Amino acid sequence: GGGSSDAAAALLGLCDLWCIASSRVNLSGLAARLGADVPFFLHDGTALIEGIGERVTPLPALSRHWAVLLVPDVHIHRKTATLYGRLRPFHYTDGLKTRDLADSIRTGAPLDPGLLVNAFESVLTEPKPLEHTGAEDLLKKLRPGIDGVILGHGAQRATFLPQVWEELPKKEEFLGHLCRKAGLSEECWKEGGLDISVYHVE
Repeated sequence: GGGSSDAAAALLGLCDLWCIASSRVNLSGLAARLGADVPFFLHDGTALIEGIGERVTPLPALSRHWAVLLVPDVHIHRKTATLYGRLRPFHYTDGLKTRDLADSIRTGAPLDPGLLVNAFESVLTEPKPLEHTGAEDLLKKLRPGIDGVILGHGAQRATFLPQVWEELPKKEEFLGHLCRKAGLSEECWKEGGLDISVYHVE
């Protein structure tokens, strides 16, 4: 949100400079015209963002948690436009996990990592179905360190970036953790009936 936070700061700064008594709520409409996530940066702390970004509902502060940020050495030309341009209908969800996460924050419940999602994990290249005849064939076709994998069954879906192979180099372990991330049994990849696609880092 570098550019978006700068835009929000500029709006607030101009209001102060010109002595315009405009609330942050009133600025949201103008902020949304500058960028979908600019309204968020008009507010402080945790918030639920809806619509195209213009509806901001403040939430209580998160309880203290440790987080590990992974920053892969990946450079994508015109990153924002490129990644948004690759989103497809199957990347979108019904928003249930986001609503559950907001409810969890409101009640002060421990943060559930399973509720944290990021659609852009799976749009680095166009995902392609990985045709396979069974568990053994699936293991043969997966390429550790190269393939990002999307695994799904119905509405339950999950993905691992290619970089995850560094932590889970064994194919069986990789697939087992991915099944669990999707909310499925750890052995589901052996049972068939799954939609499996692969993608790569450009």
